[in-house]
Parts: sequence; C-alpha cells; structure tokens
Amino acid sequence: PPVDLLLPDHNMVIEIQGPFHYVGADFKTRNGSTLLKIALLQKAGFEVIEIPANQLLNNDLMKPYIDQIKIRTGIPLQGHGSVSLKRKWADEACVTTDDRQPSDHGYLTAEEHSKEQTGKPAKRKRKNSQ
Repeated sequence: PPVDLLLPDHNMVIEIQGPFHYVGADFKTRNGSTLLKIALLQKAGFEVIEIPANQLLNNDLMKPYIDQIKIRTGIPLQGHGSVSLKRKWADEACVTTDDRQPSDHGYLTAEEHSKEQTGKPAKRKRKNSQ
C-alpha cells in the first residue's frame, strides 16, 4: 500500500494519520482500513511509526515520535534543536480520497521505486500458461 514516508534502509514506514484514519475523527480509534494497512506493512517486514496529525504542531507531543525514529535509525538522541515545526500543516494536505488517490502528493509503485533505485525496471514474474 502507499505510505507517507518510506525509509528503506531501515525497513521503516512513517505514517501521518489524519482524522480520516480514525473512527469519528477522534484520533483515538483507528478505522478498519488503517488497521489493515498497518498489518500488511508489518507483515511485509516494516516497522510502522504512526503519528496522529493532531500532534504535528506541538514540539512536546512530537518528541516521543522523533526519539523513536532516531533510536530506530541509529541517530544519537541529543536535542531537538534541528527540528522545526514552524510550518503550519493543513489536515487536507495529508488526506487521501476514498479511492486512495493522493490529494496533493504522489506515490511510487514498487516497480517505479525499483527503477528509481537501480535505473532498471523491476523484473516481472511470468505466469505459467498451462
């Protein structure tokens, strides 16, 4: 499934969960499609860090997520002076429509990612025609 941020060297996915990822947009109970997506990513071997969008603008609320990402990627925990959350995020900037198309940013398919990394298209499996 498409993800917000992929860190392939660390088998990590960072997902910003806007209000549409929750039942009743309460930022407490994730909906079924979000739970399924997280389960599929974990089954594929990715560690998934979910960040509720309502916590993006508060440095104190973001600190545990930043620390978790730093620990998992091997970045020393020193301070958060380099992190700036001055830009205001509109919830709509991260929202996807029901058909899972991005509203204002693009996604790469696995084949496109492979081509971008190696300069060659990914090899496709041939179906047996028996």
